[in-house]
Amino acid sequence: MLGSKQINRIIYYILFTVSGHLLYAQNILPEIPYETKDENNIRTELDAGPHFTAFKDNYGLIGTTIGAKPTGQNSDAKYQLSIMQRFTDSNLLWNSHFFFQFTLTSYLNVFEPSFPLHDISINPGFGLRKYLFKNGKYIGESYLMIEHESNGFDSIQSRSWNKLSVAATIQMTKNWEFQAKGWIPIVDGRYSQHILRYQGLFFVASNFSTNNKRLNLSIMFTPTYRKRIGINSQFEINCRLLNKQPVYAIMQYYNGYGENLLDYNVYKSRLRIGFTFKPRDFNRF
Repeated sequence: MLGSKQINRIIYYILFTVSGHLLYAQNILPEIPYETKDENNIRTELDAGPHFTAFKDNYGLIGTTIGAKPTGQNSDAKYQLSIMQRFTDSNLLWNSHFFFQFTLTSYLNVFEPSFPLHDISINPGFGLRKYLFKNGKYIGESYLMIEHESNGFDSIQSRSWNKLSVAATIQMTKNWEFQAKGWIPIVDGRYSQHILRYQGLFFVASNFSTNNKRLNLSIMFTPTYRKRIGINSQFEINCRLLNKQPVYAIMQYYNGYGENLLDYNVYKSRLRIGFTFKPRDFNRF
């Protein structure tokens, strides 16, 4: 069986190797959106793009708990690898295409001896994705996806659930982007029965970008209900470091429950900083 150090090395290798390939594949961020062109032509251009791309942000962060003295127990590193493989062009049902996404998020106690792995989220999914248009303009995307999420642990540390999710991202103005995602859950894990109380049934998010796309401000809210209504929130500030390439410095703040699977019922207030590779089209949480 692999030790914690070997697992950590594997995670680091996968994260930076795949992120490098994603950066090469995406190359340059589009500065000018598709404007007043025929929808079929736009769809053809989009289909001609890379089939293997980033799905969510790919990042490495490090940080600690807000409001407490930093220690090895309340500080950590958070890594995320998220990829998407498009299998078809947008010629399926409702002009959609079939895709596969895989998102791996890990939490490591890097301030403790041997950098132990605290928790991990393994989140694969298959779905149909559709480009959205309005008055001849490409304004967003929507997708329907069947996804699974688990941490790969056994016994009482095991966490697992499945969901049928629907999401949409729409460019409201040149600078503002709106996103929403909801899901129908199938909780099959014995030790995950109350996860909905802490991770909710949907979230809404918004992203503001400057005209040159160098600075991004994002916010996400996930309503929950335990004994009363609560809100899990995440705030991000991203600043692009390389000219016309999707490499950003990032500051992320998470406040609430359900950030990770193992202790989804534990309140977290964590501020982290690091670097991220962003998708070239839309932000996805």
